[in-house]
Amino acid sequence: MTENGLEYTGFLMLFKLKVEYADIESVELYPYHKGILKCLISYNGIRSHWIRRRMCGDIVVISLAGSRIYKFLLFTPNDAQAFVEQLRIRIMTAKTHNSLLI
Repeated sequence: MTENGLEYTGFLMLFKLKVEYADIESVELYPYHKGILKCLISYNGIRSHWIRRRMCGDIVVISLAGSRIYKFLLFTPNDAQAFVEQLRIRIMTAKTHNSLLI
């Protein structure tokens, strides 16, 4: 997480991509034992990008708005609950800030 958005590695970790917090539609947290099956069924294909740091951890699914290379990002952070809470706060702050500018 950066101040303005979420940075993540691209295909084969060759480059970094960035999405602004205001462009994130939703964030969902799944425990590993329930999430792995759902993710394999629902979020497979070229529209999803797995960023796996841990083999067996809780799975965070981030849905992105608009036309993008990836529609869904799937993360396995060390502390998934804290990651989701912090991300939701930053998303709300960014959307509130953008609505005040309009």
